[in-house]
Amino acid sequence: MDNSGEVRFGILPSMGFSLVRIRLFALLTVAATAVAAFADGQADGWRLEWSDEFDGDKVNPAVWTFEEGWRRNNELQYYTVAHSENARIEDGRLVITARKEKWPNRFYDPSAPTNDFKKGRAEASYTSASIFTKGKIEFQYGRLEVRAKIPEGLGTWPAIWMCGVGMRWPKCGEIDVMEAVGHRPGCIFATTHWADPETGEHVQKAGKIVATPADGFHIYAVEWDETTIDYFYDGEKYHSQDITGLTDKDGFNPFRRPYFIRLNLAFGGGWGGRMGVDDTVLPARYEIDYVRLYKSQTK
Repeated sequence: MDNSGEVRFGILPSMGFSLVRIRLFALLTVAATAVAAFADGQADGWRLEWSDEFDGDKVNPAVWTFEEGWRRNNELQYYTVAHSENARIEDGRLVITARKEKWPNRFYDPSAPTNDFKKGRAEASYTSASIFTKGKIEFQYGRLEVRAKIPEGLGTWPAIWMCGVGMRWPKCGEIDVMEAVGHRPGCIFATTHWADPETGEHVQKAGKIVATPADGFHIYAVEWDETTIDYFYDGEKYHSQDITGLTDKDGFNPFRRPYFIRLNLAFGGGWGGRMGVDDTVLPARYEIDYVRLYKSQTK
C-alpha cells in the first residue's frame, strides 16, 4: 500500500473472490509480492489471496469505509469518520479507540423525538470507530484470519464480523468471527446469525472458548465452505456451524454468497452494557495487526 490510497494487492475474480473499485494495475502486482511477503504466514492447505497489513500512514479508503453515527444495539458510542483519535495506523497496526468525549451528531434533527436513537440527540458523550469493506473487498468461502489485541473493562465490546451483501439483516446472514464483552472477561464468542428458512425469524447459534484474550495479540479465524463454518482461536477450533440445512424453498442459502468484513469497538449497548459500563476503562484500545484472506488449495 502507498500513500496515494491505491491498493497494490488484490484478488482476481477467477479465484472466487470479488473486488470492486480496485484499479487494474493493483491487481497485476499480486502473485509475486503477496506470496513473497507472506510466505511465513501461510497456513497448511491455504494460499494467501489478499491482506491488509496496515503498513500505510492511514486507514486505506480503497479498502475500508467508515460507519458514522449511532448505528445499532443502543450502544453508547458515536462512530466518527477518519477521526485519528478513534482510528489510526500506528506502528503497522490499526488502532481503534473508544473514548469518553463530546461529539456533535451530524444526523441530529430537532424535530425528531428525543427517543429517536439516531436523530434525537444533538451530541454524543462517547466516540469510537467502525470500518467495513462492503463494495470493496467481498469474498465467498475461504479462511479469514485476523491478529488482534482486544481491550478489557466493563462496557467494552470489540468485534470482527461479516455480513452478506445485498440484503437486509437477518436474511443477509452474519458471521461473528470474534466478539468479547467486558462483563465476561476470559471468554471469546463466535456466533452465526440467519433468518429461519420457513418463518424468516432471526436465528442464532453461538459458541465460546475460555481464554485470556486481553493479555496480548491472538489470532481469530473462520474457515468457510459450502457446507460448514468453523471458528478458531489461536489455531484451536472451538465452534462449528453446519449450513447445509439453511436453504429455503426457493434455493436461497445466506451462507452461499459473498460477504464483507467489519471491524469495530462498541461501548455499552444491549450486550456490551448488560452489566453497566465503567468510564474509567476509557480510552480503550483495540489493536489489529493484520487482516488476511486465504483460499483453499484443496477445494
